[in-house]
Amino acid sequence: MADVPAQQKKSGLPIPRGTLSLGWSDLLWAISNIKEAQADEIEKFERKFAEHLRAREAIYLQSAPAALYLILLSLELPRHSKVLVPAWIDDNLIGAIIAADLEPYLVDVRRGSWVVGPEKIMDDDWKNVSAILVSHMGGCPAPIDELEAIARSKKVAVLEDCSQGWGATVRQRPVGSYGDAAVFSFDLFNNFTTLGGGMAVFNNEELAEKARQRLTKLESVSNDSVYTALLSAAAQLTTR
Repeated sequence: MADVPAQQKKSGLPIPRGTLSLGWSDLLWAISNIKEAQADEIEKFERKFAEHLRAREAIYLQSAPAALYLILLSLELPRHSKVLVPAWIDDNLIGAIIAADLEPYLVDVRRGSWVVGPEKIMDDDWKNVSAILVSHMGGCPAPIDELEAIARSKKVAVLEDCSQGWGATVRQRPVGSYGDAAVFSFDLFNNFTTLGGGMAVFNNEELAEKARQRLTKLESVSNDSVYTALLSAAAQLTTR
């Protein structure tokens, strides 16, 4: 990561707070010109996204929780088995785990950090675990390489939560390129936004095929949610 400016170090914040980069002209243009997305445009976005991460496949969905839910269903994990997750995580992802008939099992994050390290997971924590979800928070990547090595030795599926991790790397590899699959979020104030939506990224070709087969059971992305995000952005600009 780049060096942190001195004023940010004094404030105790490792990264600046998110700000909306869209102005009024951008919002007015989007509201007046937005049209129903064509399938080939979404497919192009998915393909380019996967290529950037050197992943097998990427699937655009309405949210990061929907992406995680699709991945968990496609993994076909034992019902009510545990998914290790950091205690500092979006509760909507917890909801996706529960919806998939799995049990979220929280482990603590490192002191002075928002991410889990291998030293925070005890041997007993791995009992009845079928997957681990490693979150990269606030642009700060977790030691995914170390966690993946341990999980592989225990035959546990490895997933990444990159909702706040776009652009971060571990050992010069982008987050999202480790493990079996990853989720990204494109909400309004994330550092990569489509004004909503998320991406399920697969590093396993067989898993990606299973996900495509299950995709028809999930709702399609609605244009209404994009309009809602635009109007919300406009309202926030007005109140500044």
